[in-house]
Amino acid sequence: MTKSPGKGNIIMLLFTAYFLIVNLIVLPCVSSVFQIKTNSLTSTAFILIVGVFLPFVFYVLFTRQKLTNILLLTPPKMKHIVFAITLGMVLVPITVTITMLGEHLNRLVFLQAEGESGYVSFGATASSFWALIVVSALFPAFLEEFWFRGVLFDQYYGHKNGVSVGKTAFITALFFCLVHDSFSKMLHALLLGLVLAYVLYYTRSIWIPILVHFVHNALSFSMAFLSPPEPAGDSSQTPNGEVTAILFFACVCLVMIPVIIICLKKFKKYRISAEQTAEGDSGSENIGKQRVFTWSFWVVVIVLVLFRVLRQFNVL
Repeated sequence: MTKSPGKGNIIMLLFTAYFLIVNLIVLPCVSSVFQIKTNSLTSTAFILIVGVFLPFVFYVLFTRQKLTNILLLTPPKMKHIVFAITLGMVLVPITVTITMLGEHLNRLVFLQAEGESGYVSFGATASSFWALIVVSALFPAFLEEFWFRGVLFDQYYGHKNGVSVGKTAFITALFFCLVHDSFSKMLHALLLGLVLAYVLYYTRSIWIPILVHFVHNALSFSMAFLSPPEPAGDSSQTPNGEVTAILFFACVCLVMIPVIIICLKKFKKYRISAEQTAEGDSGSENIGKQRVFTWSFWVVVIVLVLFRVLRQFNVL
């Protein structure tokens, strides 16, 4: 199959149609028959497997490509593993801050709370710690990375018809953001998607963004699961308590941001040294010459944004 950003948009358009069918028709039917609660671990696992992994399997079977032609399966180096674990950990305070700001903004703009969509409530309601880690950390790390930093990244970048890594990172992060199920999650998914795209670009190994993704999710949900339940009337629920929590995490972010920059520079240094011993970057021949913001791209963005807005107001 010939790869191009235009075909990447068509693939995402087909995925969006499939994603909407799963969310609007299949999941409600399955939930009704088997009495599955919304936002439970079971429904999350169903969405990840049926909504993300199956499209990946269909893509592999339909295009008849080898996995090595779709995914960058280069074995990771030990130092990259260390930096990946570090990066996954230091990203947590930043995404937590973004999540809290997103939830606060959601209440101001939409005049409603997001309920069980946040890390804390979702993690705290899980009955099993290991089930939480598998469904909320292990599954997303593999299944989402295989699709967004695998199939989509490969379509937009990594070949002679590709576009720049900047556009590729933005587009894959945007799609990654729009399939998440709440306003606050969408905000931090956009940042996480950008970071993971550049990590893949620098390391040339899908295993590194998978590890970063896993460590980030595992630590985030572990903190939520292990945190004691807040008593009624707790000060953290008041505006002053919320602002204090946001300011605290924002201060932690100031310490973590330099660490993130250092990790990304270490990954970048590896790519530069690897390019010096290679014939060249296969994705750089025609960078910027291919159209990427086509009608199919805008259809996907508009449809997913409308879907999220309607879901926000409980219309769908």
